[in-house]
Amino acid sequence: MRGLDWYRMYAPRERQRTLFERHLDFANEFGLPVIVHNRDADADCLAALKANPPTAGGVMHCYSSDPEWIVPFLDVGMYISFAGNVTFRNAGGLREAAASVPEDRLLLETDAPFLTPHPHRGQTNHPGYLAVTVAAVAAVRGVSPEHLAERTAENLSRFLQLS
Repeated sequence: MRGLDWYRMYAPRERQRTLFERHLDFANEFGLPVIVHNRDADADCLAALKANPPTAGGVMHCYSSDPEWIVPFLDVGMYISFAGNVTFRNAGGLREAAASVPEDRLLLETDAPFLTPHPHRGQTNHPGYLAVTVAAVAAVRGVSPEHLAERTAENLSRFLQLS
């Protein structure tokens, strides 16, 4: 996974951009999908993806951006994946974003050991808590958790090109 993180700034911006561009080049050279980490770098991530669209598709991992960025990321072929932060009390915009993603481009994830969903915040996250995230996203989308679990499993299978 590679992308841009203007929040933590583990590396200078130019270094992150260079590595992200190389990641996209490598993925396209070998026909691989990309998993993109984006934290407070929406415009720059989108610009990189537009300049070098992932030919095998990709996922906006652990989506944390405003709802307005959904369509631009979808337009460059990305799936949108939500984690436990969608359950946080102050995450109204994130739930709005989760409600707006077309069903066939939606994924859910744990981001374990981070972003443990409410009411388990403060504990180490693990796959067993994914059901909490599924229930929260299903509620804002007006569907059953079972329906959403089936659709997102189908989406992941299609994205990974599994039979």
